[in-house]
Amino acid sequence: MINIMLMSEIIKDEKYSPPSGAELKRRELANLPEEIRDVFNQETGEFVKGVKTKKGMNPLDSFF
Repeated sequence: MINIMLMSEIIKDEKYSPPSGAELKRRELANLPEEIRDVFNQETGEFVKGVKTKKGMNPLDSFF
């Protein structure tokens, strides 16, 4: 009897809608491994700092 009540509550919930493109992109980026990349000054070539970023992404996106 309890199982039937729980099933009826589940069925009354919202209808399933597939995730949006932005949500799929967020999930994809969340699963990428992180790495530390070095950021250098383009004019002088001096080391600025190491930045933790997702693998394969531009480290300047995480810098600011």
